[in-house]
Amino acid sequence: MKKALLTLFAALLCAITANASIVVKDGLVYRCYSVEEGAIVVDMEDDCKVDSLVIPETIVDPEDGVEYPVKKIDEMALHDGVFTVVTLPSSLNYIDEDAFSDCRNLIRIYCFATEPPRLNSEAFGEDDFKNITVRVPKESLDAYKNDTRWGQFFQIEAIDPTLTHLTTPRMTVTTANTHYYSLDGRRTSRLQKGLNIVRQADGSVRKILTK
Repeated sequence: MKKALLTLFAALLCAITANASIVVKDGLVYRCYSVEEGAIVVDMEDDCKVDSLVIPETIVDPEDGVEYPVKKIDEMALHDGVFTVVTLPSSLNYIDEDAFSDCRNLIRIYCFATEPPRLNSEAFGEDDFKNITVRVPKESLDAYKNDTRWGQFFQIEAIDPTLTHLTTPRMTVTTANTHYYSLDGRRTSRLQKGLNIVRQADGSVRKILTK
């Protein structure tokens, strides 16, 4: 909680000096500048414990009703999140350093941006590239695979064309239906160090190595 308060205070201070506003919605903290510059995800509240995190295309400032496209995930914004799935909007164009560091449960990313967002070299941990499946628009599959940063992910697949940003995957993935097991079959509450067996809501099973 202390980290979140300090981050929120810093964000508020920056907002005052830069004529930006702060919006908190669904457990995420945004810093909004202008419609052209868009909104930045700057932090996640401590009590945001969702299994599936969906970052919206736009965020509305309740003070003046202005709608800002979400364009960036800031440094360490989602650090240590417990979510297993994250959906990124088509408006996104940059993910900063350590944005997803220590997100040990994360196994799937849906990114709806047709052009691969710029990715800081330290945005993800080294093990993430082999443990996380990235799903992107079918027409952008080659662009992601050939991108210097995104191309490091071992598994990049096309998004099911019947899915949209609003229908994935918050409605289909829940903590109650995602189960974790050790190699000897013991049920665990989350991913542990070493090799894990994960059974997801759709019945699929995969092995994940966590160091």
